This record gives sequence, C-alpha cells and structure tokens, in this order.
Amino acid sequence: MNFNVLVMGCEEIVKKVSEMDHLYKQFTFVPSIYQEGKLLSEDISQFHAILLANPLRIPKDLLTTIEHIPIFTLEVSETTLYSSLFKCSYEYVPEQTGHYTISVDAMNLTQSSISEELRGKGIILTEYKVGGRDQVLMHHVQLWNTRQAQCVVTCDPFIKDQLEALCIPVHLIVPTQKCIEQYLNHITDEVRRYVIQEKVETSEKVRLENPSAFQLLQDLKVSAKTLHRLQCLCYSNGKNTITASELARGFSITLRSARRILSTLEDHQIATVIGEEQSNKRGRPSAIFRINLHPLQEDILSNCSYH
Repeated sequence: MNFNVLVMGCEEIVKKVSEMDHLYKQFTFVPSIYQEGKLLSEDISQFHAILLANPLRIPKDLLTTIEHIPIFTLEVSETTLYSSLFKCSYEYVPEQTGHYTISVDAMNLTQSSISEELRGKGIILTEYKVGGRDQVLMHHVQLWNTRQAQCVVTCDPFIKDQLEALCIPVHLIVPTQKCIEQYLNHITDEVRRYVIQEKVETSEKVRLENPSAFQLLQDLKVSAKTLHRLQCLCYSNGKNTITASELARGFSITLRSARRILSTLEDHQIATVIGEEQSNKRGRPSAIFRINLHPLQEDILSNCSYH
C-alpha cells in the first residue's frame, strides 16, 4: 500500500524533507510551500497525513478541512539547535569585538536539557508556542532594541522574515538530515497505524514496572492508563487533534476533568493549542489541541504492558 504525505512549510525545510523521499518506498512526500493566509491548492482527501515542516499558524477554515487527517510537526533535536547556534556564531561577526548575546526561540525547551546547559552563556532562551508567536517576535525586537542581544535564532520562518525586514541579524533553525530521518521513521510508523488500525480497543489494565518511567509519570501527574487511552482515542478518531469535549466523550468523564487533563498535558508540551472551534451555541470557543505523545513513546508507553 502507498501512503501519501503532504509536507507543508517554508521552502528551505520542505525541500530537505522531500529529498529523503527515496528512503521510504511505500511513502510519497508531496511538497507544499505554505505562506500565511495562502489557500491550499492540493486536494486534502488524497493524503493519509500532513507533516508541518515548521511551525505554522493554520487558518481556522483550513483546520476544519484537515481535521480528520493526522497532523505531525517536524521536531527539532538538540543537535539541530546546537548546529544552528554554531552557524550563527561563525556567520555573524559583531561590529565590536568581544562577547555578544544570541536570542533563541525553540519548541519544547522545558523538556530539553539544553535549556539548563545554555542558559546564561551568551544565550537568551524563549519557549516558542504557535499561539504566542507575536509575543516571541516582540521579545526578540525588544532585546535587539535595548542591545541585550546582537543576533536571533528562531524556529519560525515568519519571525525570521519579520526580523529581516527590520534589519535584525537572524538565522532560521533548519533540522539536520539525521534529525529529519529520525522523525520520518517515527511518523511513517504512526501513519501506518492510523490507516491500518481503524479502531484500537483500550485495555482495562495498564502495567508499568520501569522505575524511570514511573518517576516521569509522577512528574507529569498523569497516569500511564490515561496516556494509553489518549493514544487509543487519537488512533480511533484518525487524527492527533482533540478538544476538551471530544476528550470528555471519549473518556466518559466530565468536561471539567477533560480540561484539567489537557491543561496538564499543555504544561508539559504534550498538548499544544493550534486553533479553536466555535459552535452554534453561546459561549467561548473550544480550544483545539494537537497531541504529541512521541517524546513519551520510548520512556513510558513502550514500557507499559496491557492486560
């Protein structure tokens, strides 16, 4: 069976992903250079999944169109971030010799050891969230204007373009080939599961005997069974996006409990708000969360046994 994956994002990263097409014989990666507010010309129904090659602010109408298709965002490894910082350090030569500071934004910094290793060493780190893009941009501009930073490294092409327009030295974080290959190995496995396994039955008992995984669960304050049920719910729905009401129905719990679970997962970058859903009823729109269990797959979910 052939699997078609639409790769959306800026030209530089989309091209690197497409160049690895030959490594995955059952998969066809179709490049789509996406710009803010641009209408998608491709017929979404022909794709089994969508890969966002970089952070994108997707319009609500497009989210509605692709809501039943699994969406993945290319993750940036620590190696990629170090590579980008190194490139910035030797390409940018400050007017005055001596120490200079780089302002960096990246996703999932709170889960990464790089945050502690680099903080205070000529690096100002900012956690990037799609919903907070404007704040991240203004943070970089403020640091530049006050001369607290002499260069910017960003994961968002939109921020890069805005800073370039202001003549602020900036570099885009571009995943290394190794990083892309590792992540493609992951999503190709996930896509097969989505397509082949239409419905996943949730196990009644989840057993966890790994000490380090158990400690991580205690830090997350979410049970292994909850994570496993969430994984199954995403598979059965055929997408990795969910609202609190969908979680409440799927888990047979109250809406308040569902919101509490998603809030906890959001604090640990497992759930990320990517849009909102407005119903015909009165009230505030429902946040749409993208669920990413990949960081926990090896540490927790692979250490579970089901009965």
